[in-house]
Amino acid sequence: MYLKVPVIASSVGGLMEVLRNKEDSLLVEPGNTKELAAAIRYLHDHEIERKQLAENAFEKVCRRFTVADMAREYVDMFLQDFSGLSQKEASKADWTCSRQGNGGKMSHR
Repeated sequence: MYLKVPVIASSVGGLMEVLRNKEDSLLVEPGNTKELAAAIRYLHDHEIERKQLAENAFEKVCRRFTVADMAREYVDMFLQDFSGLSQKEASKADWTCSRQGNGGKMSHR
């Protein structure tokens, strides 16, 4: 998206949270090779739409996925996981990652 290359993706999982069909990407059903081929042909044959999808995707990634925003989302996610801690306590906690006893999840002391 950041490279201004049009995106064709399967409509699965987390991709559906980021991509919008015919706005900033073309989404196809997983495993549907005919639909994938048609999407590739469409972008090849329609230069204006191809450039518009790529430009829309670029604008979205620049607007929505800044380093500051991503860092803030990670902090929010950690704080939700450790909701028993206040933000002040969380920032002072000694965070460790142990693969033993807790399934590889982060914990604090």
